[in-house]
Amino acid sequence: MRLSYDRFLQTFPRASSWPARYGLAVLSSGVTLVVCLFLDQFLSGNIPLTLFIIPVVVTAWFGGVGPGLLATLLSGLASEYFLTEEHFSPFLMDTADWERLTLFLITSGLLNWLILIMRNARQEVEARAREAVQRQIELEEQIVERERARAERERLIAERETERARLNAIVEHIPAGVLLAEAPAGRIIMGNPQVERILGHPVAFSPDIESYQDWLSYEVNGRRVEGRESVLARTLQGEVVTGQEILYHRGDGIKAWVSVSGAPISDAGGNVVGGVVLITDIDEEKRAREALRINRERLNLAQKASRAGSFEWNLRTNAVIWSEETEAIFGLAPGSFGGAYEDWTRCVHPEDLSRAEQELRRAIVDGEGVSEYRVVWPDGGVRWIQARGKIFFDEAGQPLRWVGINIDVTERKQMEESLRRQTNALREADRRKDEFLATLAHELRNPLAPISNAIQILTLRGDDPEVVAQTREVMERQVHQMTRLVDDLMEVSRIGRGKISLEKAPVDLADVVATAVETSRPLIEAGRHTLTVSLPERPARVEADNARLAQVLSNLLNNAAKYTEDGGRIDLIVEQARRDIVIRVRDNGIGIAPERLPSIFDMFEQIEGAADRSQGGLGIGLTLARRLVEMQGGKIEAHSAGLGKGSEFVTRLPALAEPVAKPALEPVEGLPAPSADGPRRVLVVDDNVDSAESMAVLLRLYGHEVRLAHDGEAALKEARAFKPDVMFLDLSLPKMDGYEVARRLRLEPAMSGMTLVAMTGYGHEEERRRTREAGFHLHLVKPVDFDMLKDLLSSLPANQSRNERGRGKAN
Repeated sequence: MRLSYDRFLQTFPRASSWPARYGLAVLSSGVTLVVCLFLDQFLSGNIPLTLFIIPVVVTAWFGGVGPGLLATLLSGLASEYFLTEEHFSPFLMDTADWERLTLFLITSGLLNWLILIMRNARQEVEARAREAVQRQIELEEQIVERERARAERERLIAERETERARLNAIVEHIPAGVLLAEAPAGRIIMGNPQVERILGHPVAFSPDIESYQDWLSYEVNGRRVEGRESVLARTLQGEVVTGQEILYHRGDGIKAWVSVSGAPISDAGGNVVGGVVLITDIDEEKRAREALRINRERLNLAQKASRAGSFEWNLRTNAVIWSEETEAIFGLAPGSFGGAYEDWTRCVHPEDLSRAEQELRRAIVDGEGVSEYRVVWPDGGVRWIQARGKIFFDEAGQPLRWVGINIDVTERKQMEESLRRQTNALREADRRKDEFLATLAHELRNPLAPISNAIQILTLRGDDPEVVAQTREVMERQVHQMTRLVDDLMEVSRIGRGKISLEKAPVDLADVVATAVETSRPLIEAGRHTLTVSLPERPARVEADNARLAQVLSNLLNNAAKYTEDGGRIDLIVEQARRDIVIRVRDNGIGIAPERLPSIFDMFEQIEGAADRSQGGLGIGLTLARRLVEMQGGKIEAHSAGLGKGSEFVTRLPALAEPVAKPALEPVEGLPAPSADGPRRVLVVDDNVDSAESMAVLLRLYGHEVRLAHDGEAALKEARAFKPDVMFLDLSLPKMDGYEVARRLRLEPAMSGMTLVAMTGYGHEEERRRTREAGFHLHLVKPVDFDMLKDLLSSLPANQSRNERGRGKAN
């Protein structure tokens, strides 16, 4: 019965919400009214009021007291209204009707109260039943839990014994020393044999921390460690120590490195109940690390010194590892390399990438390799890298890793490129030197041949004045030609060594042009060229050396005349362009090939043409012109449309805005005053016997008294004995050079009236300065123009008066 009733309650539960409960009262009352109205037709107004008890009971059971009372009220009203003749007229109800209605209301109320009591009793009984069931379940669970706890305790005890045995086995056989102590006293309760082996002496199972010092033996910062400062004592205070490295004093007298780690042992409440330390022998590892550190520092130093870095490429994972030195070589910040093969390819110069990858593939096949390629730095700079590496293979013979070094060889590459350029330049210079020597030989043979012929003519017809005069003119022209060649060579040498000085002053280019044209006119007229000179209306003035600038223009005019066919046209144009003066020398000659323009101003460079050998010259005129222009703050350029289309040389010099007055020339000090002509006493000193004797013959032909000396000591003796008016002294003499001879003669009062002339093949400014400091009055460059010698000798005072003055001073 209980099960059926419970099932009924589960099937028809009490309504939970108030709309449902009160709706049930209305619905059940309405349904009952409909049934009673239906039955009223058949029973002729004798419907019992007890039928309305049904909705009251249903509502009270499922809805509660409130809905039950509502159903009672609705049922009572509905029965009196719909089931009476007058449809609920309280003034027409008789006593029976009132009694029936009152009985219905009292009965319904009692039913509501009874149902309420019954439901409450039922709920109380059910609650007690549920509590009993719950206590039974809890009791059963407690029994099960106790059984499980007992089984778990037994299992844990077994596991603890197992773990203890395992721990003992580990502690006994671990390759490190282990010590366990209990807190707070610090009594050591456990230790393994490795402790004594590592420390080199027995370890006493000390009863407290203070007795640790009986077997502890190490120092920190030169001070012995006390027992309470040991790692084991610190762990008993709750401190965790990890990997403290100690240089321990072993019992056998050896100091060895050990690593000590320790940790406290705490109970469930967090209280420290003990401590454990682990002692590891790291002496070999420490020494190996130190050796590795030293080797690594040496390697890093070597890499930095050689600008090299290491790399490793895993061929299977494509991972690439670079050292910081390699990153620096590639222009990357430390740690910024991506670490993949593709990151390397992005660093390689695009023009070299294909070749570098091909060489890398070849190295993988060969087992090792060397590759050189360019890399582009993030800032755009380009560097040369040399990669050297070796392939490591796995057990199956497959390539595994590519390991090697990268070396920055940019400086070497630059040196190689520079060396290559220098080699090419040397080859070109050697070629030009050979051409120059051939040209020089040719140019020297040209004047030597007529000189040789003239000597033969004089030998055969030396008594014919007309033949002698004609022959002399030929010889003078050829000697002048040879002198010009030597002067050009000396000029180039002096400029190249910086031994030339300029006497710069404001000059009018009209005067410079006039001088240059006058100098070049014979060569221009010989070629029957038409020369046109164009000058600006206003004076064109520059700060320059008048003579040197005229030499530049003369060289350019001579060059135009030589390389223009007979009857050609030459234009010399001076223009003023803003802050510069522009001088153009233009011709319609053989022109210059485009590939020769960049080197046209180089030493010994000559314009190639059909008649270049017949024009003469050593190929140094344009070199002189360029260097002289650059020394005066200007520049010179060559232009040509090609062979057969003429050429133009453009010289630019800074213009002067305002005329500047020329400084007055100071007279040369030290020369005697001019005097009347007459014979002079002349001493010629030269180690070249032919040169000295030929000069003596010429001087004697003009009536001068001449003596010779061929070395420095003989020159001193001859000068003291002869007391000459003038002494021509070569500088390069045996036994004593000309400088020393001059200095000694200037110290002798008897030689103070003598004019001392240096006669040498060197004419640069440094030699002239040295001759002035040594006491020479003049500096002449061989070969000396004899007309200059005649003018010099005629300007000296009479020999007798000079000798008398010299002797008077000597006395």
